[in-house]
Amino acid sequence: RTIRRSTKVPARLVTELAEAQAAGFDAWIAAKSSSDFSKFEPHLERLLDLTLERAQAIRDFEANYFSLGEEA
Repeated sequence: RTIRRSTKVPARLVTELAEAQAAGFDAWIAAKSSSDFSKFEPHLERLLDLTLERAQAIRDFEANYFSLGEEA
């Protein structure tokens, strides 16, 4: 199931998520050391947007996948 789900996420989105996670980690370290959440906030927003996009891609796949079984 995990493999089936992960293969339905577009490669572009996987790349964007990886890059956003790396940038977010660096921003989190900087924000934490200076106690300034505003340094991390835009990275968190980007990560949330990308995570929602990933969830939608999986949801769309699963809706189509399971509807095929109902037609049989």
